[in-house]
Amino acid sequence: MKVDVAGDCSVLVAVSAAELAAFALTYETLDYENVKTQALVSVLLREIDRKTGRQLAGGELEIDALPDPDGGCLLMFTQKPKSEETEAVFFAADITPCIDAARAAKKLPAPGRSDLFQTASGLFLLLTGCSAALQRLLSEFLVLLPQSRLQAARLEEQGRCLIAGRALEILRGA
Repeated sequence: MKVDVAGDCSVLVAVSAAELAAFALTYETLDYENVKTQALVSVLLREIDRKTGRQLAGGELEIDALPDPDGGCLLMFTQKPKSEETEAVFFAADITPCIDAARAAKKLPAPGRSDLFQTASGLFLLLTGCSAALQRLLSEFLVLLPQSRLQAARLEEQGRCLIAGRALEILRGA
């Protein structure tokens, strides 16, 4: 395996087909829910620490994978900066609680981004870069969903975006 520092927060690891096979994996079978993939990632994180001195295991990590022509793969490990701001997804059956929540949140700092999506189930407010205080306040009006990142990905793929970027500000004026 080859380990290269790719930036302040990123490390690129080239994993050969033989190294994947040692864990009974291929690029196609990589899935973090899989115990074998978790074991591989654990070994890679120790190797990154040993070769670069970077301890990526302690923080929030994003791992991107690309196939390599030799049957192996390239894995980009990016450590996310620690921040009080997070991503959150809220649910409402209709628009009224969304408007009420937006108006109540008027005095708090706006999130970095707010999008309103519609699905067959109802409305979803996706906030990126929102403070814990904003999350608590909005939770009084809307249902905060667990696994926000997974929910956000599903919304962006399957939902219909009604308001992009500034949903809270626009809803305040409704």
